[in-house]
Amino acid sequence: MVRGLVYQNIYEYSVLEKNTEFESIKETCLLVAFESYFKSLELDEKNENTQKVLNKLKVLKQQLIFEGNDKFRRNHYKESILNYEKALEINNIPLIHKTDLDLLYNLAIAYERGKKPEKALALYKILRKTGYKTIEMYHMVANLCITQKKNTMAEEILIEGIEKYGKESHELCSRLADHYLMYGNTAKAILYMQKSIEYDSENCIQYYKAGELYRTIKDYDNAILCYNKAFEINNQYCAALYKLADIYEIRANSDIEKKFELYNLAIHCLEKILVITPNSEIQKRIEVLRRRLV
Repeated sequence: MVRGLVYQNIYEYSVLEKNTEFESIKETCLLVAFESYFKSLELDEKNENTQKVLNKLKVLKQQLIFEGNDKFRRNHYKESILNYEKALEINNIPLIHKTDLDLLYNLAIAYERGKKPEKALALYKILRKTGYKTIEMYHMVANLCITQKKNTMAEEILIEGIEKYGKESHELCSRLADHYLMYGNTAKAILYMQKSIEYDSENCIQYYKAGELYRTIKDYDNAILCYNKAFEINNQYCAALYKLADIYEIRANSDIEKKFELYNLAIHCLEKILVITPNSEIQKRIEVLRRRLV
């Protein structure tokens, strides 16, 4: 125990006094104190110093987390993980044990950044069950699954989040729709995009995303409906007008009978954009389309 006290005191002195003399061994001091305190608990069969050691370990846990956070901010993930893991070991001592979700979360992210995805996913699973970070957790885990090519797991995670959070899960629905579209499951992509709109029906972005989906599968009628609805909700939303113009132009190029009507619709959309935000490129595009009407 004495050895642990000495090294923990050195660490505290270097931090509190901002003393650079011990900077190179500052983190080592915490690790030596950690090993010393755990050894003291192991040898203290009569529990003569147990409470004193436990009190010191509680302080040491916070110091390890502090150092872990510092290493994480500097992208030193290996060192960050080491500090967080030691802090977690202290936290798991039966006489101390208290669930520390923030610590688990920090360690999970450090595992993810430190290229230990399986360990990260294991901790994220624990955190999801507790409701920690609520719906944000499902976005994070799905992203990790996708980067690790665990597409089935990503799908399961997104569905789990949608079922759990209902109307709050509109972004998860949209993400799942994108996922299905990427892998060619158009029917499910449309299903979850429609659910996304159902859950967030006054959000122009949801209609815009639906328009993008329909545009991708060349269902231009539904794409036009969605882009129009997006602009109806937000009459400053130029992106929807721009995509409408694109579709009208695409159709004009392939429909001789309605060519002039469709070019005029495209021009009308672009002119609305000019009213909202003057743009020389949009003006040039209008002039090009007008020449096609001659």
